[in-house]
Amino acid sequence: MHLIHASCPYRKIARCGPKVPSDQIESGAETAWLVPRRLSLQVNPPLTGVETMNSSPTFTKDGIAYYDTLPSPPEQRGNTTVVPVWMIPPKMKKKSWGWNPTWQGIENPKYGAFNHYAQVVTDEDGELVKVEFDLVRWHDGAIDPRTGLPTPGSVTAGIEMVNGVYYVHCFWQWRPAPYDNETYPVPEDFQEPFEIEQYIASCTGEWMLTVPGGFAELAGEPPEAIAKREALEEASIRLYDVKMTKKSFNRANVTALVNVGFASFERIESETPLETHEKFFGQLAVRIDTFRTMDAMVSEAVSFAREELGL
Repeated sequence: MHLIHASCPYRKIARCGPKVPSDQIESGAETAWLVPRRLSLQVNPPLTGVETMNSSPTFTKDGIAYYDTLPSPPEQRGNTTVVPVWMIPPKMKKKSWGWNPTWQGIENPKYGAFNHYAQVVTDEDGELVKVEFDLVRWHDGAIDPRTGLPTPGSVTAGIEMVNGVYYVHCFWQWRPAPYDNETYPVPEDFQEPFEIEQYIASCTGEWMLTVPGGFAELAGEPPEAIAKREALEEASIRLYDVKMTKKSFNRANVTALVNVGFASFERIESETPLETHEKFFGQLAVRIDTFRTMDAMVSEAVSFAREELGL
């Protein structure tokens, strides 16, 4: 929350916080809030990042559209984006935030932590002999209150053989955070933080072809339980006989290793609409050798399946 005392001259606002036009400053008896009264996101760029080839399925089966080439994403952009917290009007600010500063970084116990660490070198006796550089270590998953370690999440790539061909069960999901700064470079005449952030928010977001996945609800939740819950909630896929065989897909500076395994599954009819902050579209199946996605974790999961199937 950025507060500027009323005694702070407007010419010094740039030093006190992000500069906002005077007609967008809400003034009180003691403070002036440097946030917009209303976000105006007028830029509506076309979708990018997904090479589409058609929008008509090769065939349908049990209400699922099967594609031998990549399907087209939804034409309408999602209605969610991301903005800095300081851009949110005071009346819309939450009383408490999920992510909060800690003594070594920032943490949300439900989803993870970003902590300040250093990469060091030790000798054969385990003694610290050199500090190479500092880094941000991402604990990706629900945080154990005792150890501070994360519980890995899960992604489920449902692979089905139809007429001798493998298909990946998937759907389109709107991701509000990705931003392509080559396609949408910030105009050179934009100099103030507010107008730059507003432009970026207007161009942020992509539809991504993805599969069910999510975080643990509680620290220590078994990966099999996470996989079952997320597959059922997000794609109406019921998993049976889940067997985790190894851990893989770790990214640089990420603590949690993702569990990898196999299960049999079936599609079921969803009894109630899914209520979630996430935006999903379609129940699809795409031929595994043409499946492509910008989601790195999903891409790795499908690649793992192809390797195990000898494809």
